[in-house]
Amino acid sequence: MGVCRTRSKRRVRGITRKDSGSNPRGTGQAAGAEGADCALAVSDASPALDVSAPETNTMLQAISDSVLDAVVVVDARGRVRYWNRAAERMFGYAGEDILGRDAHLVLAPGRYDAAIARAFARFAKTGEAPPIGKTLELQARRKDGTVFPIELSVSAFQMRGQWCAAAIVRDVTARKQAELQLHEYALTLKDRTAELTRSNRRLGREVKKRQEAHEALRREQQHLRRLLELHDHERRLISFEIHDGLAQDLAGAIMYLASARSALDSGESEAARLFDQGLALLRQGHEEARRLISGLRPPILDDCGLAVAIEELIAKWRGQQGPEIEFVNQLGEVRLSPLLEQTVFRVVQEGLTNACQHSESRRVRIELLAFSNGGARLVIRDWGKGFDPRHVRDGAYGLQGIKERIRLLGGEVEIHSLPGKGTRILAELPPP
Repeated sequence: MGVCRTRSKRRVRGITRKDSGSNPRGTGQAAGAEGADCALAVSDASPALDVSAPETNTMLQAISDSVLDAVVVVDARGRVRYWNRAAERMFGYAGEDILGRDAHLVLAPGRYDAAIARAFARFAKTGEAPPIGKTLELQARRKDGTVFPIELSVSAFQMRGQWCAAAIVRDVTARKQAELQLHEYALTLKDRTAELTRSNRRLGREVKKRQEAHEALRREQQHLRRLLELHDHERRLISFEIHDGLAQDLAGAIMYLASARSALDSGESEAARLFDQGLALLRQGHEEARRLISGLRPPILDDCGLAVAIEELIAKWRGQQGPEIEFVNQLGEVRLSPLLEQTVFRVVQEGLTNACQHSESRRVRIELLAFSNGGARLVIRDWGKGFDPRHVRDGAYGLQGIKERIRLLGGEVEIHSLPGKGTRILAELPPP
């Protein structure tokens, strides 16, 4: 595989195929012209071209010089026998500089030396070696010492009874650079994909947080709406009680006193009677005012504490021939915050009203226990007809009011009830 220069004429060593047959491994049996070490011959068995040997040499020389891949032929000792112009451009060696030299010592990096020595020891005897008939990706060395990647295809043939190897060498530097860029692009894409995935996860978490915040806001709005409805219900109850009680008493007192003033002219006895009736209505109105005030916030709650206020509330229900009421006070004389005492009192008031008026229970139990760090735990239990908490009628402000009051203070409430099994209210209120 080399450029041969003989008598200032450049000729190409070729492969001659004889009619006598070919190598059983498929390698060509080649022989040069008698006495011409670098002559190119064409097989007489080939009908493709009707040209003379010199014309064939010229044609093959032109083809060899025009190909872009390096064509290199070495003998069994690894010496360069043919070297085309593409090889000159690729490796930087002119034909006269490389012909006859050991191709592998000149062109191959040192790390291949041991493998090449083993391969050529076998190749010289048998024409076989691991690279024969394969396409390999290796590295080669130029004249200036730079190492670059190549793609190498090797075939074997015989010439004058000796094995030779023909190699097609392709510089794949551009391809390797493209592969490297593609690999870098793939890594960059992987990194960006991973970052996008992380961003999507962060966005997903943010969306989830916003959805949760929106849902919490929606629930809060519902709670506030129910609280407003509860407050409106309580205001209407107070207005009804004032209208039907206190206002009626005061109006009657005014009428009696006005009548008494007119009756003074007709006699003292009639005036005294009317005056007494008016005074009685005023006193009744005063008591009604005190009752309303006590219903809003009983003075005894501020004066004597939560336990005494609950006992007074129980005493009023006992006086109405209601169920037996048991009060277990483990809070003792411990005072809670005013807001907490007011809330517990309201829950007891509502729970006791429901138990005494609607449960038809013969027994009610109230337990008041101290909770950790200044809180309170309240249990109201009856053994009446019970109800299904999932089907509470609209407008049942009592249970709703209990839930809302405790929730606003950050507490927890559980209402357990079954038809025929009674009702149990468990409320825990943390310290403020």
